[in-house]
Amino acid sequence: MPNQDGLAFIPNQRQQQKIHAAFRILLSSYSRYYNTKYDKRGSLIRAKTKYKPGYSDFIPKNEDLTEDTPFTRFVPYLKVCFRYIHQNPVTAGYALTPKAWRFGSAPDYASIRDEQICNYALSEKLLGIKRL
Repeated sequence: MPNQDGLAFIPNQRQQQKIHAAFRILLSSYSRYYNTKYDKRGSLIRAKTKYKPGYSDFIPKNEDLTEDTPFTRFVPYLKVCFRYIHQNPVTAGYALTPKAWRFGSAPDYASIRDEQICNYALSEKLLGIKRL
């Protein structure tokens, strides 16, 4: 999406603050680079970038989850986020299907390509979403 990004990842408690700080630095650095390159001033990105936990008091300690069934009963909002992120380009009119949006991970989950950035085993265990 030209004006927004959607990411889904599961940090542990210790990493959560580090990730928040890293995104703040990334966005600030990009704004500084862009403004210098194009001789502009001001903010490029909304001051209060939003992030929302997709879980409620549930963060897996590791990826070796022993339960066979998906954890969606603990984290139903994760599945909503997953679908929203993939459906967003279609809703905005940038792609006819999620799989057609080359900037998303839907083509990876549909086995159209394999950029090797998705953790298919974890998404299957947490969400019940299998790679085709």
